[in-house]
Amino acid sequence: MTDVIWQNSLDKGKWAVSVTRADDNEREAYLEVTEIASGTLIHRERMPLLYGAPFGLDVEDVAYVQTRAVDVVDDPDERLIQ
Repeated sequence: MTDVIWQNSLDKGKWAVSVTRADDNEREAYLEVTEIASGTLIHRERMPLLYGAPFGLDVEDVAYVQTRAVDVVDDPDERLIQ
């Protein structure tokens, strides 16, 4: 089962943004951005979790995720799948 740590949407629900815990390391996660209408995953990157996120993302992790998600949606050159 995938452990979703944080999720939200961007641009009035056009994009789904989620952070799921990495199975092999509790201090790492995957940031994913998906186009909701098509279900297409446009970005997936591994990211560190500041404090292991036992109760959700830390404030600094949330700031990183939000900034990164906007960058990925706004600039296709920022997109990658890890």
